Amino acid sequence: MKHKILITLLFISTSIYLSYQYVYQDRTDMVSKKTAYCLTSDRLFFQFTDNQNLANDTYLNQTIELKGKVNTISNGEIILYPGIICRLDSSFMQPKIHPSDSIKIKGRCVGFDDLFGEVKMDHVIINWE
Repeated sequence: MKHKILITLLFISTSIYLSYQYVYQDRTDMVSKKTAYCLTSDRLFFQFTDNQNLANDTYLNQTIELKGKVNTISNGEIILYPGIICRLDSSFMQPKIHPSDSIKIKGRCVGFDDLFGEVKMDHVIINWE
């Protein structure tokens, strides 16, 4: 009986520890992360709309640097023409950017949203170079 209780407590404590590690894992540091691809927002959007499977194989979960024109700015997001949704990194301050500005961003490609017809990126930072 003591062995069953001990094994159960060990299982529960291990589960709690692993859950904690998963929830509070280190955030992605885009500043120091190496860029896998550099391209324009138009080119990335075209590649996803032209052949989504190939684009997913190439860009999904990769660090990408994009140059593009700002369409809309909302709380924590920048939307680039023709349809790239860029969710800013939570530690990154809201930049002084206006619609129609040309900017360079760096972030992780999450994929293409078929419903809204847009490419999604997260952990985005603005490259001020």
